[in-house]
Formats: sequence, C-alpha cells, structure tokens
Amino acid sequence: MTLVDKIVLTGGADVSPYLYGEEPNAKLGTTDPIRDRFELATIKAALEANKPILGVCRGLQLLNVYFGGRLYQDLSQTSSQIKHLQSPTPQEIPTHHISVEQESALGFLPENYMVNSFHHQVIKDLGQGLTAIAHGNDGLVEAIENKEKHVLAVQWHPECTWETEHFDKKIFEIFANGTI
Repeated sequence: MTLVDKIVLTGGADVSPYLYGEEPNAKLGTTDPIRDRFELATIKAALEANKPILGVCRGLQLLNVYFGGRLYQDLSQTSSQIKHLQSPTPQEIPTHHISVEQESALGFLPENYMVNSFHHQVIKDLGQGLTAIAHGNDGLVEAIENKEKHVLAVQWHPECTWETEHFDKKIFEIFANGTI
C-alpha cells in the first residue's frame, strides 16, 4: 500500500448477499465473489494505511457492506417509484434529484441536485461509522462518508457526467486534491 495514494472503487457486478448474511433474491444480478474478496481486502489495507477511498455505485455498496451494513438486493424490495436504472436514457444525462447534506464532503453540490442512475441494489442498513449525506426523493441513500477514515462514496456515476456537469467533476478534484 506504500505505492498507492488513494483508492477508487468503481461500478460493476452486484455485491454478493452472502457478505451480509442473506440468501440471493430472485432479482439479484451477476455477482463476482473473486472481485468482492479482492476489493474487501483492498478496503481493509487502504483503511489501515489511512489512504482515502472514493466509491462509485458498486463501490458505495461494497463500502457499506465492509462497514457492516446491508443492501436491498433489488429496488423491488423498496417502495421507491424513482427510476434508478435509467436505461435507455444516455448515461451522461442526469435523470433524478437527490438532496445533499450541506455540512458534508459534498456540501459544494446544490442542495437539490440531479444525478444519473444505473443501479438496482441500494443501501438497506447503513454500515457502522458511515453517514448518509445524500438521499433520493424516495428516501434512499445516494451518498455516504466517513470523515475520520477519509471515505466518500456516491451511488451515481460522476465519471459519465464530469465533462458536462462541473459539480460532478469537482468530486474527482476534491478526491485528487486530498480534501476528503
């Protein structure tokens, strides 16, 4: 970990429910147990070395599980009426609003901000030491942080919108500049 400055956990396959003590739901997508184990070990090493971590989509979900939280394996397990899986809308177009805690690492975002959305898993129970810092209008968690451990994670994909949404670009800037 001495050659690594920071860690970015990206989107991808569903997080295995076995990691938080549940059997797979019928709507669970593809999982990757090898990737799960590797990224959990990476999170552990980064935290032990006090390296900042940025999670995106699956990265947020896996961080939540690492800290002892649980996930809804599919949005059908919630009462949400928001379309969190925005396809066929292009990925660079924001499609739903979130409310952002202004006293958080994302406090530079407008309080009512629009994001893109490509997920069907979502936080059910927040992990220990994590703070929910943004929510969708349906109440579902859209961003988390642990200031003490330098962890920030978002449910949306700012890597798809950073060229057109300057606030999403700033997420990467604050991460790169070490302000989380």
